[in-house]
Amino acid sequence: MFKPQRILAAAALAVAASGQAAPITYTFTALGTGAAAGGTLTGTLVIGAGATDSDASPTRGAYESGVTMSGSVSGGVQDGMSYMNESKRLMVDADSDDIFSFINLSDTWPVFQLFFSAAFGADPLKDDKPHIYLDDFAARHEIRFQMPGAKQYSYDISSWASSSLPPRDPHAVPLPGSMALAGLGLLGLAWAQGRRRGASLRA
Repeated sequence: MFKPQRILAAAALAVAASGQAAPITYTFTALGTGAAAGGTLTGTLVIGAGATDSDASPTRGAYESGVTMSGSVSGGVQDGMSYMNESKRLMVDADSDDIFSFINLSDTWPVFQLFFSAAFGADPLKDDKPHIYLDDFAARHEIRFQMPGAKQYSYDISSWASSSLPPRDPHAVPLPGSMALAGLGLLGLAWAQGRRRGASLRA
């Protein structure tokens, strides 16, 4: 027979485990516009569990490691190009509404910019479980390669997905942490009721 203390301890461990960071992987597709017309860009943004922000500002982020941006382009002027952010460095600037990363500087296309909606107002990767949805790109929905000489190639984001994203409505489905907390509360109530029932029987 399990002791109530052991049950509560196990529930507390479940709560702690649910709060641990885990890698978040986004996949995206974008279609070339203007000079990049005819090109299709595909890629992934992986935010590792160990990604840390070295910029104290709530609206900016500087991730020197733990974040990987990579992908390729087919068709258009950049046909056959592949990219990966150099040394896993990635910067976030919510004041200008963009995420940008330095691609391998020996490449022809050195800077990758991912524009999101001004609705963020803060570094969207600051949390240990960042959540970025397709509708966050409603105001600005562009992936851009900034080249030397101010030349740019732009792609409009057509899809953005992640198996790690919870429902947008926080009330739609309880998150794992809230489910564990609810279970802990129910266990506590059951234990308290059992103690009261036992006390009344002894009386």
